[in-house]
Amino acid sequence: MPVSVLCLALSLPFWSIKYSGFFEPAGFLGRVGSITGNLAGFYIAGLVAVAAFAMERASLDDVIKTGKVSPDPSSSADRRFLTRREYVCYIFGYLTFCSLAFSILSVLATSIGQPIGKYIYGTTWLIFEHEVKVKSLARAISIFLIIAPLAHLLVTTGYGLYYLIEKIYEKTPKLKSKPGSDARITNLDTGID
Repeated sequence: MPVSVLCLALSLPFWSIKYSGFFEPAGFLGRVGSITGNLAGFYIAGLVAVAAFAMERASLDDVIKTGKVSPDPSSSADRRFLTRREYVCYIFGYLTFCSLAFSILSVLATSIGQPIGKYIYGTTWLIFEHEVKVKSLARAISIFLIIAPLAHLLVTTGYGLYYLIEKIYEKTPKLKSKPGSDARITNLDTGID
């Protein structure tokens, strides 16, 4: 849901303003493409930092108890629970791939957007008894299809950062024994001594 709302919010100005510079090299797509190219370095740095956090950050090494995953999607036999550290590393690795792919997509779209627009200029289609300019329709669809991965990248970045910041300082509550008694301390979550 947040991705859809953000996608519509980012696409709406470019749909409503006729001569907005979306596909131009110095326009929105070219600038966002260079920013996402730089974000790849940030994601890699985040990935390295999470992987190298000291062991006293034991909450990152706790197991997520919500569901098992399979490292190999083709095999469901070796499903296991992930640790929080593994989960955040997967998120930042995925974001690195997405930002690099979006950078390449933006370079490609700014390179071929103008020639394709000139080729289809003036062509019209009859859709539901209404004459529609192909260039306008293709532009609107292209903007939406390019903004959708960008919105996904932004939402997933926010989620990954929130999860990392929230879970890095989370502590598992533990029972303490009364002074003078020899009762064992038990972890509340797992019941393991």
